[in-house]
Amino acid sequence: MKKTIVLRTVIHPQKTVVLDTEQGKFAIHAVEDQVAKGNYAVVNGDEFSVFSMDKQLYFQWNTKRWNFRGLGDKVEYRHDFQNGITIFSIEDTMIEYPAWWVGDPIFDPNLPERDEEEDFLGYVAYLAGDGNLQQRLIQSWDCNSKEE
Repeated sequence: MKKTIVLRTVIHPQKTVVLDTEQGKFAIHAVEDQVAKGNYAVVNGDEFSVFSMDKQLYFQWNTKRWNFRGLGDKVEYRHDFQNGITIFSIEDTMIEYPAWWVGDPIFDPNLPERDEEEDFLGYVAYLAGDGNLQQRLIQSWDCNSKEE
């Protein structure tokens, strides 16, 4: 039997996507009343997810997957303020995309940033360094849903 996980889309939380955990592929999911075990987002055409499986928390980027345990030092998240882009990377995999604050007339780069609130990959970078939040997500997603 194929092992799948339902993920809630970040942009439209009422919609879901299914992750085939064996093949590492995402597919649109028509059933909207199932409880999700993670989150899903598309950034610059790439698919990303954070999900719980087997009492572990994972990050998946297209078909590449990492366990959050020990991921913190491997994640880089930064902005090129001059060009208005964000750079996110893990090991040898990198993406550049328009920064969330481009076009925001009140954005001030001297004030504390809201990356984890405004940018899914900013949230992933924050999560990679917060073991307590990782554990809370695992507990929440594992207690509230069943695998298909």
